[in-house]
Amino acid sequence: MLTKEEHSITEGFAAKDKIPLSAWGNPCKQVVSTGKIAVVFYNKDNPDSEISAITYNEYDEGKTVHLNFHTEEIQSNFDQILKNSIEWLL
Repeated sequence: MLTKEEHSITEGFAAKDKIPLSAWGNPCKQVVSTGKIAVVFYNKDNPDSEISAITYNEYDEGKTVHLNFHTEEIQSNFDQILKNSIEWLL
């Protein structure tokens, strides 16, 4: 996965950093209209690919984080992403 922008969710990872989450999934090829993409799936065959891995949104006082992968398969680094996400949501 590749960080797309700096945000508190990706704190601890540099912008454009590859995050080795070892995650996979059947990612939703969503069109993000009001939210923002924090992390995209890195595809070495198509590095300009824009399939979101982590999307966040704010609406009035509400916030959401969408993790677009199978978290049960993650072997490393997810604890930091999850901690950052929860802190941002609170």
